Amino acid sequence: MVKTLFFILLLVTVMFYPMFISDNKVKVGDNHMSEKRPDIEFVDGRFFIYQGVLDKKGDFNILNIYKKEYIAFKLNVKDVLKKEHYYADKTVFKDDIITGHDVIYKNTDIELRTNIARYNKITKNLNGGKFRLFSKELRGYGDTFKINEKKDLFAENIIYYLKVDK
Repeated sequence: MVKTLFFILLLVTVMFYPMFISDNKVKVGDNHMSEKRPDIEFVDGRFFIYQGVLDKKGDFNILNIYKKEYIAFKLNVKDVLKKEHYYADKTVFKDDIITGHDVIYKNTDIELRTNIARYNKITKNLNGGKFRLFSKELRGYGDTFKINEKKDLFAENIIYYLKVDK
């Protein structure tokens, strides 16, 4: 019995000794940690994506999160580094493919509107079906398109009209 009581007293002493001996100063963290921003930040219904610096910013009306996919409605994204703008009524994020419905894509040269577009995160290509194209020099429409990482536009069965000065 005495051995059991001695063992319990020793165990309690070992467990609570660090609490009594410490001077109760809690180190909250490093000052350098507050300078680092998270990769994605949500503020007042808007989101900001950082990759060292601000990369993309935008907003959405509704975001549904499922087990294997995300669905965003009325997605509006501005790519700050590439100076591009994306708008879609419905966007589905699934694995490495982003599918947008009723998409408007704008960069410094063109504006492209389509019913459905797919962006592959690995190859960084945007492609889709029937589209309408607007630019300072031309406007037109076609059956399929593909825009690569260098902003080169490849289209099939395109009909376009050049704008000329009268």
